[in-house]
Amino acid sequence: MKKKIIALSLAVVTALSLVACGEADNNNETTTSGQSDLGEKAEIKLGEYKGLTVYSDDIQVTDTALESYINQRLSLDAVTEYRTEGVVAENDKVKLAYKGTIDGEEFTGGTSEGAVVTMNSTGFTVEGFVDGIIGHSIGETVELDLKMPEDYSDEKLKGKAVHFSVKLDSLVVTITPELTDDYVKEEYSGLGMSTVGEFTEYLKHDLYINNIYSKIWAGIVENSEVVTYDKEKYDEYFKIVSENNEYTIYSNYGYTLSEYLSAMAMTQDEWDEQISVYVKSTLKEEMVIQEIANQEKIEISDEEFDRKMLEYAKLYGYKSVEDFKADYSNISDEEFQFSVMAYYVQEYVAEQANVVQGSSSSSENTTASGAE
Repeated sequence: MKKKIIALSLAVVTALSLVACGEADNNNETTTSGQSDLGEKAEIKLGEYKGLTVYSDDIQVTDTALESYINQRLSLDAVTEYRTEGVVAENDKVKLAYKGTIDGEEFTGGTSEGAVVTMNSTGFTVEGFVDGIIGHSIGETVELDLKMPEDYSDEKLKGKAVHFSVKLDSLVVTITPELTDDYVKEEYSGLGMSTVGEFTEYLKHDLYINNIYSKIWAGIVENSEVVTYDKEKYDEYFKIVSENNEYTIYSNYGYTLSEYLSAMAMTQDEWDEQISVYVKSTLKEEMVIQEIANQEKIEISDEEFDRKMLEYAKLYGYKSVEDFKADYSNISDEEFQFSVMAYYVQEYVAEQANVVQGSSSSSENTTASGAE
């Protein structure tokens, strides 16, 4: 599970920080003429954000959800070992090198020096490859005479007899830590936890707050009214999103923007409008967060910031904040500060919710019956 703030702020910040490399197809000037909602400063009228109704059945943390979340967090600290001894068994992952030949000639896609193949029916395209390896020992070279699939993508190779020479390099084993007090002390002492019970309650509370937040946050944003967007920030975001999208299109498809628009039968104005809608949605959410923080005087201490950054690091499988920030070096300290503040804002509105017994579906049914 991704925490609510990661799903919102870090995802947004990352997208807006990935300025395209290389030359763009045009100068990405923002088309803002006639947009009366752009001004010198951002202004928003908040809708209701406190005391919103949620139902206990809809937000309860089930044992299944908690167990899944615990397992996910444990998997972030898993390590991979490459074992150079052992016999290959069904469902093992094996690092291997193979060379395929048809009529004595190598063919495109038939050779690899370091593939990791899972020993099951979905592990390899050619039938019999996996079965021919199971039971052999690491270090062996296995010779396999097989047949290419009849539905293979290359017409010239369909159904052809193929020979594979396969060198078994190592067993790839993922070791996931067990949930013990020692594990909690080693990995989460920086967050003040030292027992399985403390760690479990921490995750359970996190799920509970997230369940409430997921029920109310979209409505809070939707019911707030933008008076004006900050034009300078709008233009900045528009340019970055445009460039990033153009770079992605070129990287994935080899198209310039004009070529892509032609292929999609889309005009430049339609393209700009889609980006504008996305940018305004992003800005509106930021504005809601900032305005709630202003009204409720939510300020983040250095201690709270450091703790939340460590939580983020652990959530993404990093041992330290330094390692986490190094991999997200495109995010500025200011953006991280906003991300942390957004978390506390969203936690605040979740804690202010009015929890009533039952479920939203039963409540709707009751209301519908009463209206008859």
